[in-house]
Amino acid sequence: MIRSFAISIVLFFLAAPGMAQLLTSPERSAAKNIAKKRWPKAERLLRKALHKDSLNVVARHMLSVYFFKRDNPAYHTDSAYQHVTKALLQYSLLSLREKQKLKRFPLDSTRIIFLREQIDSAVFAEVKTIHTEEAYIRFLKEHPYAHQRNEASQLRDEVAYMDALNKNTHEAFRDFLNKYPLASN
Repeated sequence: MIRSFAISIVLFFLAAPGMAQLLTSPERSAAKNIAKKRWPKAERLLRKALHKDSLNVVARHMLSVYFFKRDNPAYHTDSAYQHVTKALLQYSLLSLREKQKLKRFPLDSTRIIFLREQIDSAVFAEVKTIHTEEAYIRFLKEHPYAHQRNEASQLRDEVAYMDALNKNTHEAFRDFLNKYPLASN
């Protein structure tokens, strides 16, 4: 009994430095600061972590979360999308051992993809409020994995058709048909 207690004490002290590093990592501190809405401090920690290691998947993901928080004064969906895309790319380049380490944070490809889908949905909602052909074209170009692509294409075609209808010239209709020959309008 005493022997097993002594072994567990030794193992605790051997593991403690690694555990302390996990608990005080800049990414964990940044997550806490995001939760407490300390935006400048969270961003500073994440930028510093990325400066030390530009391939830091956790820092990249957390920076995406940072930009995607609506109550953050620096809320910016384009930046959030850029960082989540880089995080997913960098995650795909990791070894199996490194991916297993990230699960302690916890972070895996599913979480990164889920965040990307949330960002896609938020951007699509913004695009629908703008409701212009250019906005839909930009969404389709910049969000190739969005689930809303079919709806965005239909809305783009609808807006383009309405523009042609408002112009009411044969040239406008010809341009519409040349641009979107598969449109259902």
